[in-house]
Amino acid sequence: MTTFTLARSQSFEVPVRQTIAVRLSPAVYNTALLAIAALLGVWYLVQVNVTMSKNYQMRDLHNQLAAVQTVTHANQIKLTESETVSNLTAQAASLGMVPVGTVEYVTRPSSGVAFR
Repeated sequence: MTTFTLARSQSFEVPVRQTIAVRLSPAVYNTALLAIAALLGVWYLVQVNVTMSKNYQMRDLHNQLAAVQTVTHANQIKLTESETVSNLTAQAASLGMVPVGTVEYVTRPSSGVAFR
């Protein structure tokens, strides 16, 4: 502690900070660096593993997407074939429906009817 005296004979003590020098031996320093390098290596391996796992998942999802697109395309072709005129007439005939003959439209006379 350091003691200071003021002009009016008042004194007070101020604690003095002492620095403590920590000296690391080369063995401790090398061990710390080796531990840090090992932790970084483990972290790197974990990140590579996670990334590869995600890549495999993405590849599987792409394969599933390709399969779904193939089925969708096949279904669209079936739908288009089922909507053709020849197919619709065959389905109508199988249900017992008959083709339409000549169509006559009823027209209303333009005169002779009283409007209010």
